[in-house]
Amino acid sequence: MANKIAQRENSLLSAYVDKQQKEHEALVNSWAKTIETDPIVGGSKFKANVDYANQVVNKFGGEDFKKLLNESGYGNHPELFKVFAKIGEAMKNDEFIQGASNAPKKERSLEDIFYPSMSK
Repeated sequence: MANKIAQRENSLLSAYVDKQQKEHEALVNSWAKTIETDPIVGGSKFKANVDYANQVVNKFGGEDFKKLLNESGYGNHPELFKVFAKIGEAMKNDEFIQGASNAPKKERSLEDIFYPSMSK
C-alpha cells in the first residue's frame, strides 16, 4: 500500500515539475521576443544592444554569474537586459565629432594671441 502511495506521489510530483519547466521555458522565450521587439533596445538597435549587454557581463560578471544568467533564463529578462545594454552603451569609447566652421580664419600674430588688449 505504501509503495502505491509513493509511486502516485512521485508521478504527481514529476508531472508538476515538468509543467513548471515548460512554463518557465515559455516565459523565457517570451522575454526574448519582447526584447527583440522593444522600441528602445530592440528592432534595428537589437544587435548593438546585445553587444553592449555582453560587454558588461563579460567585464563585471564572473563565470558563476554568467552561468546563473544562462541557466535561469534571466539573461533574457527585458529589464535586466535594458540595464546591461544602457551600462554598456555608457561604457563605449568616445567618438570625435568634427565641428564645421563657416567663418573664415583670420591669421593672428603672436602679439594678438598673447596680448589681445594691447594690440587694439
